[in-house]
Amino acid sequence: MANEEKLLNLVNVVGEAKDRDEWDQTFWSPKASENHGCGTAMCAAGWQCAIGGLEFTGFASVLVNDEPVYVSSYATEALGLTENQAYWLFKTNFYNDYDLFVETVKKIINGEIE
Repeated sequence: MANEEKLLNLVNVVGEAKDRDEWDQTFWSPKASENHGCGTAMCAAGWQCAIGGLEFTGFASVLVNDEPVYVSSYATEALGLTENQAYWLFKTNFYNDYDLFVETVKKIINGEIE
């Protein structure tokens, strides 16, 4: 079951990152965005990993218990999402549309996306 508290926290963190130009749904991690600009932008899944205090080890991985794990896999589990919910939340089709991101979170919380 999706963790509403963590999802709402993620909405706030992404909103703050957006205001600093550090939210970009096309990059999993800061390492991925290094070659394309500032090196600080990342997607919602990347921000969930940052919230968890994880170390980014590559373009799409973080260290969990000294083992590399895909950013999306960690974020999916941390947020209690189904694979379908993760698809809708982490897909790049937002084109950095924060309102659409927030609407998707609301739909997950309300059970409209299972």
